Amino acid sequence: MILLLGAIGVQTTRVVKRDRRLKNSNVALSMANHDLFGLDRDLQRDRVVESVRAEVTGMRSADGLREVVGKMLGELSEAGVEFDLCVINVVDEDTSVRQQYGATAKGWSGQAE
Repeated sequence: MILLLGAIGVQTTRVVKRDRRLKNSNVALSMANHDLFGLDRDLQRDRVVESVRAEVTGMRSADGLREVVGKMLGELSEAGVEFDLCVINVVDEDTSVRQQYGATAKGWSGQAE
C-alpha cells in the first residue's frame, strides 16, 4: 500500500511540474507571437510606404496623383490601417496654389484647388 501511495505521489508531482512547464511555455510563446505580429505589421507598413514612394517617383506630372492616392488607399486598406480620409496636398510655392487629391475608404472623393 505504501509503495502504491508513493507511486501515486511521484506521478502527481510529475504531472503538476509538467503542467507548470507547459503554462510557462505557452506564456512565452504567446508573447513571442505578439512580438512577431507587431513586427509583421511594421513590415507591411514599410512595404506600403515603399510602394507609394515608387509610384510617386514614377509620376511624370501632378495629374498622376489621383492614381497615387488610389494606390495608397488600396495599400493602406490591405495593410489593415484604419483611416477615414487619405489626402495628398501639393503646394506650388510660386503661385501659392494648393492642390488636394483625396479618397475615403469607400473610394475616390476628388480633388480641389
